[in-house]
Amino acid sequence: MTIQTRALGINRPDPMPAAMADRRAPIRDLAQALKAGDLTGAAAAYATLASKVPDRAAGNPDGPFARIGTAIAAGDIAGARAAFADVFRSHLPGHTGEDPSPAPVRPRTPIPGNVGGLLDVSA
Repeated sequence: MTIQTRALGINRPDPMPAAMADRRAPIRDLAQALKAGDLTGAAAAYATLASKVPDRAAGNPDGPFARIGTAIAAGDIAGARAAFADVFRSHLPGHTGEDPSPAPVRPRTPIPGNVGGLLDVSA
């Protein structure tokens, strides 16, 4: 017996467009330099990133992006790492400056006769 299958309607996702990869490269370079403790590399990566978004630090001099540059200029790699992490935390939905509490879990109610609708495994 031979069974032939053919996937229909399944498309492979396109690889990341080159333009998006180019935008992410300076961020990745900065992250790698900060992780390695490479202050010179971090300064170069920050300068490249800042040249791509020149109004970012100037628009919010107390914001995390500006604090990265300030920490790097002061030679404070730990401060630059913390500010780098804050850049991403500040863009999370519902950011209030504190760690978010987990969302409440709503229990699902099985629908009688709905095969495969909910698997209830209990010991």
